[in-house]
Order: sequence, then C-alpha cells, then structure tokens
Amino acid sequence: MLYLDIAVVVGELVGLVLASLENGWGQFVFYTQLSNYFLLAATLAHLYFLLKKEPVPKTVNRLKYIATCTTTVTLAVAVAVLLPMYKRPYITFLNGANLFQHTLCPILGFATLPFMDPVEKRDSRLALIPTGLYALVMVPLNYFRVLEGPYPFLKVHNQPWYMSILWLVAIILVAYGIAVLLRKVCGKRAK
Repeated sequence: MLYLDIAVVVGELVGLVLASLENGWGQFVFYTQLSNYFLLAATLAHLYFLLKKEPVPKTVNRLKYIATCTTTVTLAVAVAVLLPMYKRPYITFLNGANLFQHTLCPILGFATLPFMDPVEKRDSRLALIPTGLYALVMVPLNYFRVLEGPYPFLKVHNQPWYMSILWLVAIILVAYGIAVLLRKVCGKRAK
C-alpha cells in the first residue's frame, strides 16, 4: 500500500509539471486535472498516516476513495467519449500529462483501493459531489459563453438542449456506477 501511494504521488507530481507546461493556469478548467490534483492531495494525506504508522482517519480514507472515483470517471470518459470522438489513442492516453492524468494515476489510484479500509454505502453518493459541482460551474459558464468546453459535451451552444441534459445525466449515472463498483473493491485486501 505504501509503495502504491508513493507511486500515485510521484505520478501526480509528474502529471502536474507536464500539465503546467502544456496548459499553464488553463489546466484548471479541466475535470481531468482537478480530479487528479484531488487524488494527489488525498493520497498525500493518506500517505502521511501510513508513514507515521498511525491508523488512517475515516475522513482521509473517504476522501481518497472519492478522489479515486473522480479519476476513474476521468479514465472512463477518456475511453468512452474522448477516444471515439477524436480517434487519437496516443494523444488521449500516452502523450504528455495525459499519460499520467488519463492513464497511469487513475489506474494506480484504483490499485490502492483493495488495501484501504472499506467505505460506507453512503460514500457512493458523496462521491458524486465533485462531478456535480464541476457540472454546476461549467454548464452555466458555457451557457453564458464565459468558456467554451473544455469538453465537447459541455459545449451547450453546439448541440440541442436535450443533448446537454442527456450528457449530464449519463455522466452522473456513470460516476455513480463507478462509485458503487469502487466501494465494493475498497478494503477487499484489508479485511
């Protein structure tokens, strides 16, 4: 577990540097970066307690689970939406920051879950909060033309209104499905 957490932190730091070089402050409009930096913070907190050889508080464990859910949403959207839309697997999964933030760190985060303490059923609902907050901010910013995108499904003026709603519902349902699945994986090896 300790080594997996260290690998997550190293991967996230490399991803942060590469994303900063590629997009500067503009990276902070992407769910990908926000979810990965959430995972970095939660893993650092988790690692702190592991290194001190103290029990990991439930709140830290819960935050790491929720952060892992968000990076798994990132991976799922990259596989199911971005790859089919853009048809560029190298750029989507292996190029620059995407290697770490679309691929390696979400997989490493997932790999840590069986070694963590189990989480509660309600944590699956709590895991929807980051994705919901992102939508609550980004959809109005797109609607009022403050931003465009950054993802094709957020471009509300480029699609019928009902498609925007369908995209939101689909992503929330996927996020919830991921949260339920990851909750069942969480703590399997720790028991």
